[in-house]
Order: sequence, then structure tokens, then C-alpha cells
Amino acid sequence: MNSTFTFDKRNKKLRRYVVFMIVIQAGTLLSTILLFCFVFFLEPIVAKLITIPIVAIFQFMLNKLWTFR
Repeated sequence: MNSTFTFDKRNKKLRRYVVFMIVIQAGTLLSTILLFCFVFFLEPIVAKLITIPIVAIFQFMLNKLWTFR
């Protein structure tokens, strides 16, 4: 759906799929690291609320600049 609706790209589907999966894993890793760091200083729910937009922006930018360029 990102290919079609967000970035309007319909070619190189296999390559885009593989890179998209790498971006997802990078986002998961970033989320884990941020939560690990934030939970020492903040309540767990606050740490999650801060982490979610950071990871969403990170993944969007990686997808925009790498996956769907």
C-alpha cells in the first residue's frame, strides 16, 4: 500500500519489499534501544509515547529516501 498510495511507485517490487523489511527491522531495533534508554528515566507509558513518533518519523524518512526513491 505504501508503494501505491503514499509514494506512487509500482516497479521493482521484490527489491522494494526486501528494503522495506530491512527498514521495519531497523525501526524495531531503534524502538527497542529507545525504550531501553527511556525507561530508566521515565514511566514506561511515557517512554512508549515518546518512542512511537520518533520511530514512525525514522521509518517514514528511510522509506522515502531509500525504499521508494
